[in-house]
Amino acid sequence: MDVKKVDTELYLGYSGQNDTFNTYSMDSSWEIEKNQRYNNYSGLVHLVSPFKGYEKGGLVAHFSLSDQRVVSGAASLNFDLREFTLTMNGYVKKFTDNMLTVNITTPLEKFRTINARFGLNEKKRHAVAEVRAPTAALGVEVLADVKNLLNFDVKLSVATPIESFQQAAIFALFNPEHVDMRGLWNNVTLGFTGVWHMQNITDFEYSYHV
Repeated sequence: MDVKKVDTELYLGYSGQNDTFNTYSMDSSWEIEKNQRYNNYSGLVHLVSPFKGYEKGGLVAHFSLSDQRVVSGAASLNFDLREFTLTMNGYVKKFTDNMLTVNITTPLEKFRTINARFGLNEKKRHAVAEVRAPTAALGVEVLADVKNLLNFDVKLSVATPIESFQQAAIFALFNPEHVDMRGLWNNVTLGFTGVWHMQNITDFEYSYHV
């Protein structure tokens, strides 16, 4: 196992208006741990700034990359009782096969939660780049995973922050146990879904929703 530590300190002070003295400082401590299966990165950062409400802060973070190119991580940033958090999961095998999900929480009223997905899978013909907040969304998702005429999963979704065109989507899923044929425009959905599954007399489900 290989363990490395990196410590840094930065300081900036200058005189501002009305003979005020402004100070910026940052000191950080990072640890990098590597073995045959994982690369782990963890750190702690202390921040000081002259901005009101953000005078003192701290960042705690941990990220990991496995030998299978699986990525995971979490971070928490605090500024005078205001907390921002981030979690991240996904994989990055190559440019044409990757997927990353990021979830963020903030103390800001309009952005309490932010969820983002970015990915590309050439084999499944799936591409997504989408960011969603409680009041708005922006992005596009395209999926064309077609195995045959009786087994396919197709999706086209577009989201914008424009009030009259918030979201439009088409879903077309069909396989031996599920069907989902729907169209969506803003808050209006038209179509049907169904499930048919039976293993034995005590394990079955049949349902349809229009």
